[in-house]
Amino acid sequence: MWGRITTICRAVGLVVSRAVGWPRRSWSAPGHLPPAVRFSGIAASLAVGFAFPATAAEFDAFEDIDRVGAFEAWAGTDVTSRTWFAYSGVTAAVWGDIHADGFRLRAAQGVGGYSYRYDAATAVKVSKSVTDLMVGYQFGVDDYTLKAFAGWSVLARQFEVPSLGAVEQRIEHGFKAGVEVWLDWSEVTWASFDASFAQARSTIDARFRLGQRLDNDISAGPEVVFNRTDLSGEVIATGTDYGNARIGAFVRYDWFGGEISAAGGLSSDVTGSGSRATSSGNGSGTRSSLPSLKVERHSPYGSVTVLFQF
Repeated sequence: MWGRITTICRAVGLVVSRAVGWPRRSWSAPGHLPPAVRFSGIAASLAVGFAFPATAAEFDAFEDIDRVGAFEAWAGTDVTSRTWFAYSGVTAAVWGDIHADGFRLRAAQGVGGYSYRYDAATAVKVSKSVTDLMVGYQFGVDDYTLKAFAGWSVLARQFEVPSLGAVEQRIEHGFKAGVEVWLDWSEVTWASFDASFAQARSTIDARFRLGQRLDNDISAGPEVVFNRTDLSGEVIATGTDYGNARIGAFVRYDWFGGEISAAGGLSSDVTGSGSRATSSGNGSGTRSSLPSLKVERHSPYGSVTVLFQF
């Protein structure tokens, strides 16, 4: 058993080490994250590769795994008019069957950037790297498939304010947990819900999809996405909370051992400015913990994800 676990860990390390090679090279260019921030952002994922080094031949052979389908790897990109994010990751089934109930190991990393305006004269550009290392469990109940993960997340960012000639780098890390739910509602209808919480910046990500099979391989339907980040103590910010709400549609093509999906729709930014003044019954002003929310900056969004099981 331990030989199998070791081989899985070494394979995860190899995949992650290869995956971070692209952002590591691109960030070496001027204007991107410097070596100190890059190293901190990918340190957790590289640690797996260094702790369990594997050669390409060992990764391809999987000599300790006597059942196929132990791994699930994915990659994708997400863009709006002001943001972009590219991501990849791998999940390994400890017992060697990605479709069966059991423990999971997951490593994932993403790189991206976004920009916003503090005021009419001040633009802020941000580059970021996110690395996750997590342990989880998958189990099926009737028509449901449920996954739960917990682990550690590292967020590295660089802020640039060209008008002020200012650059600041920040590295934050903390606990992360996530859940994934899949429901086969009927033979032609399914639903999925994914959500996660990261201690770094109290980040919340959630997505719901309702799919209708158009034939055996293609399904389509609506999706709703919400993201939220705490901006308290931020370098330069327009409020204490930032959120992004999306309503769109997706198309998914799947086969045994893989899938590719594309989505698009309308993205809206939601900003909060902390507590706001409210009125009590006698007309005296009081402070409420409810934030003053503002929906603004509507733009289209698009995303593409490819997933393989092997």
